[in-house]
This record gives sequence, structure tokens and C-alpha cells, in this order.
Amino acid sequence: LRIFSCELVIGILITMEVLLFLFVFFLGASVGSFVNVLIDRLPRRQDFVLARSICESCKKKLSPWELVPIVSYLILRAKCRKCKKKIPARIFAVEAICGLSYSIILSLHFFGVIEFVNALYLLVMLPIFIGIIFTDFEFGIIPDEFILSLVGISSVYLVFFQYTAIVNHLISGIGILLGFLMIFVATSGRGMGFGDVKLSFALGLFLGFPYVLISLYLAFLTGATVAIILVLWGKKK
Repeated sequence: LRIFSCELVIGILITMEVLLFLFVFFLGASVGSFVNVLIDRLPRRQDFVLARSICESCKKKLSPWELVPIVSYLILRAKCRKCKKKIPARIFAVEAICGLSYSIILSLHFFGVIEFVNALYLLVMLPIFIGIIFTDFEFGIIPDEFILSLVGISSVYLVFFQYTAIVNHLISGIGILLGFLMIFVATSGRGMGFGDVKLSFALGLFLGFPYVLISLYLAFLTGATVAIILVLWGKKK
């Protein structure tokens, strides 16, 4: 009886953890759904608060069940229910990445790797970075709204929870900004866009020294790798 009771308790705990993991994943996917709205509308300067979601091909207004994160994409088989045009894979990718990010952060907090405040900080910041990645890749721009959000949230976090590191992070942001600005001026904007210059300050403020240098090294490395693949693939010149 004791063995059965222990197994029952363990089973209940595992079930609760799985349900919590799925809930957080769906929460992250829902945030990813909103990030997709921002990716679609910010570059076009469209309303992202009140305007209804539509199919970009036939302009049909989407019903609530067509907007369920991940689930709708799979049920509809990545096609509009009316015109049968393909739904961009980016929709699924952003929702899935946000969902997985939220689940991973929760797991790290659950196992004591990340404190609650830092976990909450990452839950707010990561979707913005994901939005920047996909907006830049699709439209070639980084909307100021994303960058201002990063700077604002980082500033609040530093003031209230990491005030001893404010100088480090501020100097890191300014230093990286000046470095990127020199590249921008020296190449007359051909080496990188000005959005990258503004983003560099947000990165410095977010990461501080020395982590911002590590991130920039990895960014240039992965950026070069992706660029080479795209050139060989014939997608970019």
C-alpha cells in the first residue's frame, strides 16, 4: 500500500509538471503569436493593437479558432482556409521558438539555475529579440519600437535589481555603440544598417562587459555562416 501511495504521488507530481510545462509552452507560443503581429505590422506602420488579423493573400478576417498558436497552423496544414494560399513558415517558427524558450526558462528556474526575477526578465526580453531576428531577416530593418523596448526594460531592471552594475552596462552600451557607428560611417552604411548601430547599444546595456563581446563574436560568426549559406543557396548576393 505504501509503495502504491508513493507511486501515485510521484505520478501526480510528474503529471502536474508536464501540465505546467505545456501551459508555459502555450503561454510562450501565445506571446509568439503577438510577436508575429508585430513582425508583420511594425515595418508597414500598421495598427497592431485594434486591427483584426487577416490573410495577407485574400484579406479574409481570421476567426479566433484560426489564431490558436501552433494548433491552428497544424490543423489548417499551413494554408488559408479560404484561398488555400500557404501560411508563412515564420508564423509557426516564431510561436514554437517562443514556446520552447518559455519552457526552457521555466525549467532552469525550477531547477534553481535562474532566480525568479531574472527568469521573468528573460521571459520579457527574449520575445523582443526573436521579433528583431525575424523582422530583420524578412524586411531588412529593425523597428525602433523593439530597440526602445529593450533599452527601457533593461534600464528598469538595472535600476531596481542590478544597480551596482549600471555603470558597467552603460559604458558597455556606449562603447559598442561607438564601435558600430565607426563601422557604419567608414562603410557609408554598406557594412551594416543604422538599425544595427542602435541595437548595439541595447545589447551592451542588456549584457554588460564582458558578455556583450562574447555575444558580438558569436553574432558575427553565425551571421557570416548564414550569409555564406544564403549566397551558396542563391538567395542572397
